[in-house]
Amino acid sequence: MKKDVCKNIVDFFPYLEFLEGSKVFALKDKSLGVIYKVSTLDHAPMLFEDIKEYQESFERLLDLPSNCVLQFFSLQSAVTQSELENTGSLSWTPESETSRFFYEKRTENLKTLAQNGKLLSRDVYFSIRFSPSSDKFSVASLLPNSLKNDFLHEIGRHYQNAEEFEKILTRLEATAKLNLKRIDAEKLRKIIRKSLLPFNEQSLAPVVPVIPISEQILFEDVNCDNQGLSDKVHTRTVSLLVPGEHCEGDGIGFLNLDFPSVVSMRITRPSKASVTKTLGIKEWCTKNSFSLRSKRQFEDIQETKKKLAVDDFCLHLSWSITVFGKTKEEAEKRANYVLGLGVEKFKCNGIIENDCGLDIFLNSLPLCFDSKGEWGTQRFIPLHKAEVACFLPVFGSFSGDKDSLQLLENREGGFFGISPLSSQTSQHSLFVADTGSGKSFLMNSLINAVKLLPKEPIVFVFDYNTSQTMNAKLYDGEISRCHPNITPSVNLFRGVYDEKKVSVLTNWMCEAVGLTSPSFVIESEHREALSQAIRLAYAKKIESQGTTFVEGELISTPLGESVTLNMDDISSELSYLPAKKGFEKYESVVESLLTKLRSFYGDGLYADYIRPKEDQEQLFDKKFYVVDFEGIKEDPVLLNFTVASAFEQVRQVKMRPENEGRQVFAVLDEIAELGRSCSLISDYFVSKAETSRKDAFWIWGATNRPTNFYEVPVCKALLGVVGHLYILPMSPKNIEHFAGETKLLNAADIENIGSLEIKKGQWGEVYYISIDGKKKYIGRNRPSRFEYWQTPSNAEASQAAAKMLKKNKGNALKAIFDLVEMEQEQVKGVF
Repeated sequence: MKKDVCKNIVDFFPYLEFLEGSKVFALKDKSLGVIYKVSTLDHAPMLFEDIKEYQESFERLLDLPSNCVLQFFSLQSAVTQSELENTGSLSWTPESETSRFFYEKRTENLKTLAQNGKLLSRDVYFSIRFSPSSDKFSVASLLPNSLKNDFLHEIGRHYQNAEEFEKILTRLEATAKLNLKRIDAEKLRKIIRKSLLPFNEQSLAPVVPVIPISEQILFEDVNCDNQGLSDKVHTRTVSLLVPGEHCEGDGIGFLNLDFPSVVSMRITRPSKASVTKTLGIKEWCTKNSFSLRSKRQFEDIQETKKKLAVDDFCLHLSWSITVFGKTKEEAEKRANYVLGLGVEKFKCNGIIENDCGLDIFLNSLPLCFDSKGEWGTQRFIPLHKAEVACFLPVFGSFSGDKDSLQLLENREGGFFGISPLSSQTSQHSLFVADTGSGKSFLMNSLINAVKLLPKEPIVFVFDYNTSQTMNAKLYDGEISRCHPNITPSVNLFRGVYDEKKVSVLTNWMCEAVGLTSPSFVIESEHREALSQAIRLAYAKKIESQGTTFVEGELISTPLGESVTLNMDDISSELSYLPAKKGFEKYESVVESLLTKLRSFYGDGLYADYIRPKEDQEQLFDKKFYVVDFEGIKEDPVLLNFTVASAFEQVRQVKMRPENEGRQVFAVLDEIAELGRSCSLISDYFVSKAETSRKDAFWIWGATNRPTNFYEVPVCKALLGVVGHLYILPMSPKNIEHFAGETKLLNAADIENIGSLEIKKGQWGEVYYISIDGKKKYIGRNRPSRFEYWQTPSNAEASQAAAKMLKKNKGNALKAIFDLVEMEQEQVKGVF
């Protein structure tokens, strides 16, 4: 019985061969067919005006001769493991093993969702079946019957009308706004098998050209009955009836299906003669009737004739939705949901097909529909071209970036890849969100993403009360937590001394004098004296390092450019400066400087803080640095010195030969607070925002107050050059402020931002806007539990992470594994 059913299904398939040259299918009934994969339109960022612009293009898809049968086939199915592996695999080897580890953990997270049927993929196909006119003259018709079959077999009757069909397709492809890509026999076989055997991922040999395609699709038994499939998966087909209303973009309603399903639209164009005849009969009957219903129908006929007069021709539409379920009950439940969806979204009723569900489902497969098959079911609906175009299932979600570095989910149950480096010009990014909206998790996900690059970028995090401690350990980085009584590891006096270094130190000392003695005026003589003192201190340090004792003999050693000075060295050389030739007149200048700088050398108030420790060498060989200014943010002098040291650290790291060509990302988790508390930060990043493109230095700034973008200079500067804008959930008031001041959002953007949600401990939604306006999407960031513990964002989680890190003696990866294991045991009730 099973074999008979399987054989019947194979016999039902119309596919004969695939003509490789023209990418056209030759079918058993001597017709030709083509199947396009349609790149769907992301509906979320579209305004109603944008959808209306596509309406004319949709109508052109339907403007085909009456000997063409059109089908739209939207297949939504559970993502298979192989599909996920293909999407989540990297074509290169990342330099950072840590980033690769977290990428694999996120991929495993998605695999778990896929196994539970909670991750879906949606593909839309558009097929055209072309039946040549029967009255067309053929040379073969003049041949004797004894030769006719052999001749037709030799030359292939399916080639005779290929030229005419190709002209139709060429015109269609040239005028369609949608991206249409022809598929081959291999892809067709995958579509059919995925529809009939959704849980079978069996790999098959390539399609053999000399064997009919139909015979190379199914090799297994397919259990089914009149209702549909009935074995490992059950199907129910719902035929939709006449829609009560129609509006451009109604096809978006199909995206409410959050389970495996097939949306099928079969479209034929009746001849003008048959339409005229049908309207004539109905008009005569209704015109001569006295009932109110007949009068209303007569008026409708007159409206129809007006539309036909302006080329809004009539089409016959058969549309249905087939749902899949693991049990009969689940399939029935989903079929009932479709009935409700039809009423809610399309204002139409539906029929759950119990007697011919399998037939309609098979007819919905690409190129399988024949208008003769409708004679038995009578499910077709006469509609105008403009009406049918409103319901086309051509809408979807963002398809993803090329060369993606991170994976997000969409609201429709699918997933896609993104790249935070997809802008053609600037990779500066802004993150705008309310507190507790998942901003830190998103920034961490994107840090992991850029760390996946073949040449690992360098990341600097500048923050108050940072949550990046675990991350710094994981990426073998360096963290500097500033405290007034502790010398920070980041220090302005270390590094390679060049003219830029001398200028940086000179500027800092001038600013230090200005902060401690606001009334003192720095003049050019003061600057000259300080820069000369720095050069002399450097020369003296180099001279002392240039010789050493080896076996009792004093010999010269290679001189190194990297040295460590301190304010004691500089103040000593400054005091001797008037004794140098050419600086005799600088005695008063030197005395005033030594007095004003007294707090920074010897036993001065700030001397211990800024004096680098001799046993604390800074090699600038890390690729992840964190500077936490929390402990010194109330002291402008210490903050100014530490900020200057941090910026000099960036320059020193970039100077190393092994870092040539590496991108640098400066992450400012609270950019507005940093900009307000220290003018040096604001000035530095304002300058970098405008000039950093040639240095591949990119700024990522985050704030939870939209008003900062027109109050804080560094925010205003970054907004002016930013390439990427990530917006997370915000209150309506903040959305209004941001939209009003930045002028970057339209009505659709505001609506999308207002709809963003967050599910605590699981995922948070983000709305992305490229500043050039070419790309927008809504994504759902679902970090793995391992990523969650990278940057714990609340006090309780931070304490647990710190405790576990201490328990594992600073081994962050081991600590994260223990934290995840502890979570799993708590869920099981162990704790």
